[in-house]
Amino acid sequence: MRELNFIVVDDDPGWVHWVKFYLFKTFKPPEYRLEIKTASHGSDALMLLEQATENGRPPDLVLSDTNMPRMDGLELWNSFLKNYKKSIPFVLLFSGWGENPKFTKDDVRALGIEHILTKEEAEINLGSLISKILIT
Repeated sequence: MRELNFIVVDDDPGWVHWVKFYLFKTFKPPEYRLEIKTASHGSDALMLLEQATENGRPPDLVLSDTNMPRMDGLELWNSFLKNYKKSIPFVLLFSGWGENPKFTKDDVRALGIEHILTKEEAEINLGSLISKILIT
């Protein structure tokens, strides 16, 4: 049995619920045992990362929304870079690019964020992206 630990960061409880459901549906027992911790903004996510790392159980992946109160996903990424980038994959989610986006995918990739999805894309491709990152 492979253990997978995730941190999901989003201020939308409905989306967090969907992600948890999707992860449990995609990575099922007996092959997998999941632990999913959640935070509603980047500051709480950093505390979860610190606690998990200190306990010797860092997450296998962080999945973060972009637009959140207190500390958004890009601010979280900047803090994440300092301590965790090389050892923990980070997936950034956008609600959508819209007609006049604040950032384009190229802008975000220029910040060093390799894994980027809109939430619409995540509904279809999240499992395959996570498998690509963690399993293969």
